[in-house]
Amino acid sequence: MKVLFEKSQIETRIKEIGVQILNRHKEESNPIVLIGVLNGGFMFYSKLVDQLALLDPQCDFIRVKSYKGREHEVPEIIIPTSISLKNKHVYIIDDIYDTGLTMQALIHQFSDLGASGVSVVTLIKRSINEVDMPLGSLYGFEIHDEWVVGYGMDDEEGRKRSLPHILAI
Repeated sequence: MKVLFEKSQIETRIKEIGVQILNRHKEESNPIVLIGVLNGGFMFYSKLVDQLALLDPQCDFIRVKSYKGREHEVPEIIIPTSISLKNKHVYIIDDIYDTGLTMQALIHQFSDLGASGVSVVTLIKRSINEVDMPLGSLYGFEIHDEWVVGYGMDDEEGRKRSLPHILAI
């Protein structure tokens, strides 16, 4: 295993992403909605929510299953959001932007629920995607084709989520 990103690098980048989102919405009165994608995005989501406290965002979680082991499957939304998204800007917060198919499905669903805009924010982005990241999306770090664990992301056995850094395995 090789450390790709240390805890200090991750926390610095999350602060930078937080500032970008704050600057986008500091003049708005309509709340933004932060939707964390479980399970992998929980640590990133938690740290990012801390950075956005001045905006007093509405927060919720969904669970999307798109992997079985290392094999990508058709995205299945298991826990739908419980917040009204009508006329609100939604940020989907997840661990990794991989193929883009899961995010594409979520963007369509949230747009259909009346969101005024939907942006994707991920800690990691793969350099090659089937679907490009939407305009206005943010990510922390770019990787190639490594399988990564740590900082919320697990291995095939559901372990390594609690590591404070990101490793390639």
